[in-house]
Parts: sequence; C-alpha cells; structure tokens
Amino acid sequence: MSDLNQTLQSLYDLYKTGAYVEAENGAREALNKWPDEIDALKLGALTALALNQTVTAHQRIDTAIARAPMMTAEIANIFGRVLNASGEWAAAEEMYEKALKLDPSFDRAQINRLHLLTTSEQPKRVLAVLKEGYDFGTTGDLARGQALTDLGRYDEALITLNAIEDQAYQDRVLFLRVKCFAALGQLKKMDAAFSALSVESQLYPKALNLVVNCFEMRGKRKASLSHIETSAKHPNPPVGLQAIRLLRKLDQGDEANSKLENLLQAHPENSKVLCEAADVARLEGRAGESCEIYIRALTLRPGDFGALSGFTQAAIVAGRFSQAQAALQAALNQAPNSQFLLALLAALLRQTDRDHTYLYDYKNYVRVYDIAPPTGYDTILDFNKALKKKLNKLHTYKKAPINQSLRLGTQTELDLSLIDDPVLSGFFDAVDAPIRDYMKTIGHNPNHPLRRRNRGEYRIQGAWSVKLKGNGHHVNHVHPMGWLSSAYYVDLPKTMTDTNKEGWIKFGEPNLAVNQTAEHYVQPKAGRLVLFPSYMWHGTVPFKGSDTRLTLPFDAVPA
Repeated sequence: MSDLNQTLQSLYDLYKTGAYVEAENGAREALNKWPDEIDALKLGALTALALNQTVTAHQRIDTAIARAPMMTAEIANIFGRVLNASGEWAAAEEMYEKALKLDPSFDRAQINRLHLLTTSEQPKRVLAVLKEGYDFGTTGDLARGQALTDLGRYDEALITLNAIEDQAYQDRVLFLRVKCFAALGQLKKMDAAFSALSVESQLYPKALNLVVNCFEMRGKRKASLSHIETSAKHPNPPVGLQAIRLLRKLDQGDEANSKLENLLQAHPENSKVLCEAADVARLEGRAGESCEIYIRALTLRPGDFGALSGFTQAAIVAGRFSQAQAALQAALNQAPNSQFLLALLAALLRQTDRDHTYLYDYKNYVRVYDIAPPTGYDTILDFNKALKKKLNKLHTYKKAPINQSLRLGTQTELDLSLIDDPVLSGFFDAVDAPIRDYMKTIGHNPNHPLRRRNRGEYRIQGAWSVKLKGNGHHVNHVHPMGWLSSAYYVDLPKTMTDTNKEGWIKFGEPNLAVNQTAEHYVQPKAGRLVLFPSYMWHGTVPFKGSDTRLTLPFDAVPA
C-alpha cells in the first residue's frame, strides 16, 4: 500500500469512528502534501463537513470536481451533501439524482435524497419518491409517517407509525405520535406518547416544546407549567435548558433564572448551559458579561455554531465590533446562507457606520405588488372574502404559538401550501407572477447573498395565516429557513390609515439592544403582497381598535 493510500485509510478510519477533529487535522496535512489528489480532496470535504466547516468542504469538493477526469457517483453524492449543508436544497437534489444516474445502485444517494426531501419539508415529494420502488426499509416507513404528519393526514400517519417495530426508530416514532395527537387535540394520548419518550432522548426537549405549545395555544397554562416543572427536575442539561427557555417564553423569568442558577452550579463546564447564561445576561442588559461567558463556552467547544452566533449578538451590543466580525465570519463559514447571520451582518455594518445597503437595498429588494384576482373572481376583494372565510376556519386556537414573532393574536398550524383547497390554490396561483417578477428583477449575482441563490425557479417553503387583534404586532425578526419572505394582506382594521402607520410593516430595526430604528415602511392594503429577503429585519407597528388584521405570509426558496 502506498504512503498516500495508507494515510487516507487511517484518516478514513478516524472519520468513521467519529474522531472528526483528528481526521480533519490529518486531512489538512495530507492536502498540504498531496494538494491535487482527488481521494484526499473527497475525504477532506467529508472531514470538514463533519465539523460544520461548510465553506472549506465546498472548496475541497469543487477542487476535486475540477481535478477529476469525469464526474463519479461518489463525487456527486459528496457534493450533494455539501450543498445540503449549505441550504442549497435544489442543487443538492440535482447532485443526488446525478449520482443515481451515474450509478443506479448507489444506495447512499437514494437515502440522502430521501433525507433531504424530509428535512427540507417536501412531504409530497417524499411520498412520490417512496413510490419509485426502491426498498428503504424502516427508514422509508418512518419517512412516510413524517410526510403524512406534515400533510396533516394524522390518522394515516399513526397507522404507519404504529406498524414500526424496530426499537432503533422508537424515539422518532414516539415524537411523531406526540405531534399527531397534539394536532388532533387528543391530549391524553399526546401525554402518554410523551411520557413513553426517554428523557435521555435527543428528541425529548423538542417534544417538551411541542407539548407545552399545544397546551398554551389552547389556553391551558396550568398543564403547561406542570409539564415544564416535571421536566425541569431531570438532571439532563438539554432538558433543563428547554424547561428554562419555556418558562421564559411564559413570562416566568424569576423561576427561569433560579433554575438556570441551579443548572450552572451542577454543570459549570457545560457549554450549552453557559450559552444560556450568556444569552440571559445579554437580554438583561449585561452585554459585556455576556461576551465573557460566551468566550468560556467557546473555550470548551471551539467553533460551536450556537456560541459563535450568540457571541456575535452580544459583541455587537457591547461595542466589541472586531470580535463580533471574527465570530460572525466563523459562523458564516459553517452556514453561509444562514438568514439570521446575514441579518446580524447588516446590523453590524450599520452599527459601525459601514455601508449595509448592498444587503438592505429597500428600493430594489422590498417590492410591492397589488395582485390580480385568481380565475373565477371579478375583483381581489371578492377573492379576499372567500380567502378570509377559509382562513378563519383554520384559526382554531386561542393563543399564539410560543416560539413565533406575533403578539396578541393567533396563527394557523398546518402549512397552507400543502392543503388541497381551491381557494388556497387560487392564492398561490395568484402570487406566482409577482414572485417570478421579483426573481427576474433582482437577477443573479454570484457574490450577493440574496441574488446568488436565484435559480429562476422557486417553491413555497411554508405558508401560514396570522390574525392579530387590537395592539397586536410582530416583534422584529427574520425568517431563518427562507430565501424570499412575504406579507399578503387579506383583511385590515379600519384604523390603518395613510398617516399613522398603525399596522404597517417596518424594515431594518434589529431585535437587538442597539440604537437602530426602522428605515423603511410599507402600508398594508387588502390584496397587497410585499416580497423581501428573508434575512431582512422586519416587524409591524401595533394598531388600536377591536378589529382584526388577517394576513397570509409565506416563504419561498430556490427550486
């Protein structure tokens, strides 16, 4: 065996056993010695990817493709994984399909494509792939259960999930059962499924959030607090942290701080616990202290994405701009298309009096369309009456979800773009032309974080309806999983006028304790669609009165 092959084999063994840091260090040394070796570049892409170094992984697989005499299924599959990690889902799917075209028996590409469609929330596509004939085994059964759940076909999902007997999949099965029973309003069954989930499961904190949210939206505060209190007693830090965050969401700040102090005493060297303490310090106005706690967390877990992101926020507020820039760049190397990180970049540029308009070009990137009525309606107001009737039937909860930006209102649960309904289908038909006009207008630029992702095609990545009541509003936020975001106005209060800006959407004011006010406003109007980058800070001005404000926002991503 040659020196190169022996080196790569030993590094691959490290990679397979999860020794990613050692494997990556070895890959760097190997690439310094053999910079043009395709096998070294492929392995280097995998080791970098294992450490979330997405930009480095992209550079290495790009070089491998340039050096290779021809594309192979293995290279295409690795490239697909890198693109997936970058959030370039459409391009990743193309690579997996290319791998399968080059080698139809390449199992990893089949599984990776199915996983991509599941995690990028394309349930109809998942069901279509499962009908193609490839035997995914229990993995396919679980994907089917997830897809049926996402489509709101809960009874069918439960039948599929109940048939899965493999114990290796039971945590995921139980989590999806919790989700189904919560959506069906079968709270006792939801509780039973949640109780069966091990507190040591990685899905337990997420399930706890789902259960508490279910009770909160139904106005059952006592049940919410009971589940949080029970879970907080467990010594498992991830569970304790989720309980603390939920208490804070329910305005139980003193209790949350008390439990966080206990958790810190029990786990003083746990980076996640330190990050929570740092975030609390920032939110309480102690940005400098927050930075120091984040530095401790990063010392324990160098390169941790959550710590880098949190430190960036604290450092911007504390005025430690060079440190904020360094941390932000390190985070962007892991997630170059993170909409939240791009929003932080805009806030940092503005706070340091640098030009942020290449990101926040309101004239060109916030575009307003008064849409034409769908086929079958004489006017957009006629259509909005039908749409309002449909949406009101879907607003079944008493309170808003606890993890969303709205205050004093309700939000629908199921992705509206997945519902087979003529009125909703008419809406998505009506917004197609504006979306395409937006993409055509902004064009493509490989060096711009919005325009570089423009492939000329799109798909809806989520759609929901929000009904705000008097004094209701959205706090300033971004849409982390989107590319283009929107606001469509279905029905508006009479108090919204040309002069007072009540209920208007505002842009450019970050959800950070910095002196940056909104820079741009758009007036709502029934039948009006506003499109803008998902990374753009936006919120709404509260409005007075007893009327409600009904909207149908959605996100779109490249396709």
